[in-house]
Amino acid sequence: MSLGAEVRRFLDKNGIEIKGYIANKSFIKTSFYLGKPIYSLEDSNLAKDIAIVIGMVGVKEKSNELKSYGYHNLYFFNIFREMLGFRKFKSYFLANEEKFDETYNLLADNLSRKVMLGYLKDRVYNNYSSLVTTQDKRGYFNDLIKFEDGEIMIDCGAYDGDSVLEFIRHCPNYSKVYAFEPDNDNFKKLQHNVSKHNVCCINKGVYSRDDILRFNESGDNGGGHFSIDGQIEIPVCMIDSIVDGGGCNIYQDGYRRCRTRSFKRCKRNYKKV
Repeated sequence: MSLGAEVRRFLDKNGIEIKGYIANKSFIKTSFYLGKPIYSLEDSNLAKDIAIVIGMVGVKEKSNELKSYGYHNLYFFNIFREMLGFRKFKSYFLANEEKFDETYNLLADNLSRKVMLGYLKDRVYNNYSSLVTTQDKRGYFNDLIKFEDGEIMIDCGAYDGDSVLEFIRHCPNYSKVYAFEPDNDNFKKLQHNVSKHNVCCINKGVYSRDDILRFNESGDNGGGHFSIDGQIEIPVCMIDSIVDGGGCNIYQDGYRRCRTRSFKRCKRNYKKV
């Protein structure tokens, strides 16, 4: 589910018409989306006083980026209450306040308590600001996963190699990285960015079999999906047909349905998924 698409539905439902979309130039694949034009953030000549609704996660970072281009009328609608049915959460919270208090006191560290308070402020008062400050920007590379020498990483949907390079920084004595990226433009960036490292780049997606899938990336859910009439052909393969060796760390960044099916067919032992 795309947050941007859900924001669009929310705006349409409430009679708010948008004039178009703004996106980073590197992400733009088409000129229109859901009947509205797409403008490049880097090249656009749009008036700087237009109102912009942020439809992505990482609101603070996106706000700062938009401000760096001169845009200041920025808004974020916390539509998660609409999407996930949290309208009745306040009454549920008040009816079970003692249990929530008991759970809070069971938490062992300050960060966990801060996350819980931020969650409750968001759900009860529609105040997202506290919760967003608890985001762990380290992503996969946090204290939950301990890296050892000789690790093998598989990145399914490696984009431009951002996660691969971060992995190498945290685990310099790794054995090998397998980076799957089906998008040709992203694949070129990936090859360039990891060229000095021991990374095997594969210009394919992952799936339960070696095949060519037809894809359509202009669906109204904001993401790609299978389609018999899809405009894009993507070669896919089984992970085991490419990867040598045993235990691996897998970071799942690609298309969820494809990668889930690919894991079901894996016969090797992947230790940290």
